[in-house]
Amino acid sequence: MNNKLRNTLKAFILLGVFFISGQSLYSQSAVYFCTQSGAYSYCYAMNDAVACAEAKCYEYGGSSPILLAFTNTKGNGVIVEGKNADGKRVLGAAVGYGDYGAAFDRAVLECYYAGSVTIPIQVAQWNDGSDTNTN
Repeated sequence: MNNKLRNTLKAFILLGVFFISGQSLYSQSAVYFCTQSGAYSYCYAMNDAVACAEAKCYEYGGSSPILLAFTNTKGNGVIVEGKNADGKRVLGAAVGYGDYGAAFDRAVLECYYAGSVTIPIQVAQWNDGSDTNTN
């Protein structure tokens, strides 16, 4: 194999790696929740969803938000809300799922794990294969 062909192949491989890593970054989803204030936020289909969701949670009144869910995988996301025995908001979240039903089921399960004693209701849904959004 001549040198010019070898260099061309290397260039294509590097471009492919950069393209794939760029796509992975663009597909982030994250959910933050503050147990003290009940504030929550989520961001998806963006380069730094974690920083975005954390900043939005503070903006919405959170005092010490925690990362509830995060993924680099594109897919469906769902957030559900329930109440614990003290009447405080608890959340369940699922991100990066292949279909809405699976994401919803997992979010409900996570809400019960978080201490919900009420039937969780959906408060957010997205598919980050589409437009960028923050809430």
